Formats: sequence, structure tokens, C-alpha cells
Amino acid sequence: MRSTARSFARRAGWLAVTVVLGTAFLAACDEDRAAEPVAPAAPAMPPNRSLYLAVSTGGLGWNVIDSAKKYLLPGAKFQVTGGPYQLKRTFADNEYPDTDLAVGRFALARLATGSYEVCEIVAPAGYQLPNPRCKAANVLQNTIVNLDPFANPTLPFVSMWYKPSVDKAFVGGGSVSIKDTLGNTLKTVVDDGPLDVNKAPGQFKIAVSPAGWYVLCELAPPPGWVFPSLPWPPPICVSFLQKGSGTVNLGPFPVEPVPPPPPPPPDTMMVSHD
Repeated sequence: MRSTARSFARRAGWLAVTVVLGTAFLAACDEDRAAEPVAPAAPAMPPNRSLYLAVSTGGLGWNVIDSAKKYLLPGAKFQVTGGPYQLKRTFADNEYPDTDLAVGRFALARLATGSYEVCEIVAPAGYQLPNPRCKAANVLQNTIVNLDPFANPTLPFVSMWYKPSVDKAFVGGGSVSIKDTLGNTLKTVVDDGPLDVNKAPGQFKIAVSPAGWYVLCELAPPPGWVFPSLPWPPPICVSFLQKGSGTVNLGPFPVEPVPPPPPPPPDTMMVSHD
């Protein structure tokens, strides 16, 4: 009986040891499995979005110039559209997002790569829009793409001035009219008024368009002056051809001072002789 009890105790001891060793082995296996690398899920966006945008952008640059003399012109206004995000941006020279501070020079930075259209929508003062006024551009990564210049022709003008025939000074004031070839008055221009581009007294510079034949007529002389009656009776009218750009110079139109009034007749007195 006593030997049976001892035998049972020994078996129970071995079972306890086995259970302990088994538990330790399983725990070790679990730790090994926990240490195995787990593949991360693919990110929805690049890990550094600002870096991604920086290497996926480029820029555009262009100049606005006089079509004849090729110098830079200030004051133009542009609209840029397109790209992968359907950009639409309107801005003037030296306004955001123009990053080139030189007048007549434009630069756009950090544009997403893609196709764009650059259009001049407002010409510099005294100029017409170029033809064509829009240019296509393909922005490349980490590259500044320079477009051909936007070459603006001058507005079509006619110029003249009032000047005494015996003096070199200009005479301010007066007015002229612009007519078509049928004699219809198209505009009346007062010296230094809104339609006179040249604000120097006595000098007229008037925009005329489209291209074609016109007639300029003197209308009213400057204050204190009259149109001479010789060699032609007033008003003098001159026809000219405006070809669509540049200035047609008609030169001086003569004026004379208003003649002084005649002296009053001498007083006549009745003298009686006694």
C-alpha cells in the first residue's frame, strides 16, 4: 500500500515537470512568432508629400516686348490655365504669383507638371494685344520653360499740332475731328482731353482703328488764335492712311493771333465860327 502511494507521487511529480516544461516551450515559441516582421500596408500618399510635390513641379517664364524696338514693356496682364489641377490664375506684371520683379518679365514657380495655356488679356498702355495672344506650354519637372516673347505692336495713332507760322512754340488748346472718307465724324478730340494721348499743350496724338483711310480736320483754334485764311480757307482737312500700327504724323497746322480790333473812329466835333 505504501509502495503504491510512493509510485503515484513519483508519477505526479514527473507530470508536473512535464507541464512546466511544456508551458515554457510554448511561451518561447510565441515569442519567436511575435518577433517575425509584418509587411506594412501601402500608404495612400507618399510618406513626404511636400518632397513629392517639390520634385514634381517646374516653372514658366516669358517677356513682353515692343514688337518693333524689342524693349521690355510694363503693365501687361495675363491669364494662365491648365495643368493637372485645372489651374486658372489671372495677374498683372509684378503681382502675385509673378516672381520676377523686373518690369515686362514674368515668371511662375512650383507649377505642377503638365500642359498650360498662357494668354495676354490686357496690353500695356499704348499697345495692342499681340497676335497670337495665347501660347501653349508644357511644364517639365525641375525645369523652367521659357516661352517666346509676347511682341505687342503699338496702337495705331495720328498726330498733329497747332503752331504759329512765325514762332516755334506750340499753342495749347483747340480741337480737331476725325472723319471717315464719307465725311461722317467718328470722334471729336480736345487738346489734352481724354482722347488725346499726348498731354503736351498744343500737340495731339489720337488712336484710330481699324486700318484704313481717315480724314483729320481742324475744328476750333486755340483760345486767342484763328485759322489763317491763306493759302487755303479754313477749316483745313487732311486725309491719311493708317496701316494698323504706328503713328501717322501730319505735322503742324498753322494758327495766327487774333488780330486786334480796329481803332475807334476819331471823334468829330461841331465847331462854330462866330
